[in-house]
Amino acid sequence: MSSNRWLVVALILSLGINLGLAGFFLGRASTFEIPAREVMNPMWGVSRILRDLPADRRDALRPHYRAHMRAARSQAGEIHRAQQDLRKALLAESFDAAALDSSLDRFRKHLHASQTTSQSAFVTLVASLTPGERALLVTRMQHSSDGRRPGGRRPHPSR
Repeated sequence: MSSNRWLVVALILSLGINLGLAGFFLGRASTFEIPAREVMNPMWGVSRILRDLPADRRDALRPHYRAHMRAARSQAGEIHRAQQDLRKALLAESFDAAALDSSLDRFRKHLHASQTTSQSAFVTLVASLTPGERALLVTRMQHSSDGRRPGGRRPHPSR
């Protein structure tokens, strides 16, 4: 009777493992995909759209893009300095909550100023685009340069 019990246990384990493997391989072979949320980040598309436009349009839009990049570089320096202050406040031998609060406040202000400038430059650039160019921009904003969606996922072939 004991050997029959082990045989039944082995049969149940084998059946469970086989069903698990079958499910795994069927799942891998399946084309079913949970739709990904569309992520639209303007900075993923702005520079790439210029490469896709004809030379005359690229030349007309390039000054807007360069102005945006100059402002962004300047503000990136301010953000970096605020991050250094934040790092110092966090690593101070004698912790000072007021100093940390102050450095966080400076960081937030510089980050907000950078985002405001970036938004203004983006609106100026988009105002210069044709409807077709805006549609191209939306496509570029949703996909990275290698065709992957943000987060590393490739777009589904049916899309």
